[in-house]
Amino acid sequence: MSLANVTAIVFDFDNVIALGKDGTGSEEIKDAAWPEVFGADWERVRNEFPVFLKKWSGGKGSRFAIARDALLHVGFSGDTEKEVRRLCEDFNQRVQEGILKLGVLPETLEFLEALSKHFPLFINSATPAQAMEETLEKLGIKNLFTEVYGQEGGKEESIRRAMRAVGETDPERIVFVGDSGTDFEAAKKVGCRFIGVATKRNMWEETPQSFPLVTAISEIQL
Repeated sequence: MSLANVTAIVFDFDNVIALGKDGTGSEEIKDAAWPEVFGADWERVRNEFPVFLKKWSGGKGSRFAIARDALLHVGFSGDTEKEVRRLCEDFNQRVQEGILKLGVLPETLEFLEALSKHFPLFINSATPAQAMEETLEKLGIKNLFTEVYGQEGGKEESIRRAMRAVGETDPERIVFVGDSGTDFEAAKKVGCRFIGVATKRNMWEETPQSFPLVTAISEIQL
């Protein structure tokens, strides 16, 4: 897909920028972190956990909502909000360490650096904004992005925020690059263009898709 007539580009982060050559990335790091965070309680919550993840996916809720649902499920009787904060702090630390270890592929970094010279770039993530900014700072790439939007606004509203930031009124001049069905739905609702990143998790290469598909963002044509 060509980036002709594009005003700005919006990127999801997990398994889009933080993606390894094997098609796995930061989403898998998060998957592995939750059992470690819950420890002995994991067996009591593991079967219902995918329900909580789906319930709050796409920016509808954050890791705090997921942890809160899990605690309610196991009948936690203490200070719920204090425990939610403790669990999410532990989760954030494990995820930050995992993403820093994963890093950003050299070709991805080179592509983003080149792209930032031509377009304003934005992050649109379902991760809370503070944690997302922490990740970008640690990776040394926050300076490449005009603004960073986290879970708080939701995927659709964050695309609209990017449009307002660059003074664009035509959504077809905005490109959103993502790796999930909720990313694609947000792009459709706004009316912007969408590029999908095929990963081992979403298996988009296995079936025909209605949008352009790449296996790494560096495959996008300038």
